[in-house]
Amino acid sequence: MKSTYLFVLAVIAALTASCGPRYSVVTGDFGDKSAPDSVSIFIPNLGQTERVPVENGVFVAKIPYSLINSAFVEDVYVIPDGKDLTIDFSGSEPILNPGESEINIRAVEFLKASDKLLKERAEFMSQYMQSINAKEVVSADFVTKYVKIEEDIRSLCNETMSKNWDNDLSLQALSTISRYISDEEIEAKIDSLSIELQSSPSVLKIKGDIEIRNRTAEGRMFTDFTAMDEDGKVTSKFSDYIGNGNYVLVDFWASWYEPCLENLERVDKIYKEYKDKNFVVLGIPVWDRVSEASKVVAAKKLKWNMIYQSDVDIAELYCIPHVPTLILFGPDGTILHRDLSLKKLREALEEYFRAE
Repeated sequence: MKSTYLFVLAVIAALTASCGPRYSVVTGDFGDKSAPDSVSIFIPNLGQTERVPVENGVFVAKIPYSLINSAFVEDVYVIPDGKDLTIDFSGSEPILNPGESEINIRAVEFLKASDKLLKERAEFMSQYMQSINAKEVVSADFVTKYVKIEEDIRSLCNETMSKNWDNDLSLQALSTISRYISDEEIEAKIDSLSIELQSSPSVLKIKGDIEIRNRTAEGRMFTDFTAMDEDGKVTSKFSDYIGNGNYVLVDFWASWYEPCLENLERVDKIYKEYKDKNFVVLGIPVWDRVSEASKVVAAKKLKWNMIYQSDVDIAELYCIPHVPTLILFGPDGTILHRDLSLKKLREALEEYFRAE
């Protein structure tokens, strides 16, 4: 028999409208496929996860109505707008049938279109890197196609946001487009959303990220933190290395990512070239294990300082979106350059030391 499970969250219930449907009924069917004992329902805005029991390959969940709080039934994205939804888990990939839910119809269309464009972009980036590594000339036609993909992504996201200004789907579009637009544009798009969405945890997180980026943007002074060993003992402060009269390159890296390991060797070469001037390098492994990172440092015989752990999330503090990331600090601790390429780093150092 089917199992019916009332997915109760007091926080969502408080947001439930006084009139209209109080929940969306989501029915999942695994067909003849081996089914788990339960499935998870996760609401990102609230950080809430619940398990829904599965009986005879079927589950039925009631998710409280809330246009600003999307839910993931396993990996399937839904917006509980009060309409019934079904999910077919019998195939290799789950398929959402949005039924008469216009919002979820738009969500399915957006996710399908954005996934296609992002995969195309990833393929072009892979081809581009292969051409660069092979020292081949990138054709104008290649560049034109790539620009068209990014234009299509922006167009898709802009249209989705304009049609979904009052529900969570606009935030999915904003998350996708944010990598292609400035913080000022992101803030303008947030202003176009409903008051409820602007106050949602997801948007507050985006605003917080912008504030962090502003604090650690080029031209701003460094933000200090405390370095610690594995036992939690204070070993140093960031200010022990920054703002003491040297140009300081900070390399954010990870031992598990091959491009970081290659970058370490190139950074070390630059360090050896300029170490007799007022130039130092500081490495900060992020999203990493101290044991693994320290093995890399020993194997590569790196002589510059490393900060392995601290009292804060350093990647979050300095808004590091990926590794490797290079940030160059000036003698007084000002952030001179972010997201430097090694070529730009050399050019900057040559300019600074020539001026001296």
